[in-house]
Amino acid sequence: VQDKGRSVRVTVEGPYGYMGVSLAHYSTVVCVAGGIGITPMGPMLEMVLNTQRQQKHLPNLKRVWLIWTVQQAAHVQWFQTLLQTAAGIQGDVSIHVRVHVTREEPPAGPVPCYKGRAKM
Repeated sequence: VQDKGRSVRVTVEGPYGYMGVSLAHYSTVVCVAGGIGITPMGPMLEMVLNTQRQQKHLPNLKRVWLIWTVQQAAHVQWFQTLLQTAAGIQGDVSIHVRVHVTREEPPAGPVPCYKGRAKM
């Protein structure tokens, strides 16, 4: 996230086996994962996709960025259905999904995949 002339406060937590910080107070959440580290992001993303749960537990949420880096294109299949749903959703919360594949060509399809590492 680049915005010249402004500073951005960032909190980095975990892993603890649970969400180490309450996300209820934030309007933007950026989730960054590598490989199997995507696992705890799944339930959080499902909560965002469920309007009732999202409004109850994440009332201030307006934007979610999910950035996931994997080595092989086949790894995208682990969460393909969830990522496909999230990438195609239009609602009160904007969801941005970026998957980066580092060791081979990214798969073509509805989940946005890019070759190489994420440049942040």
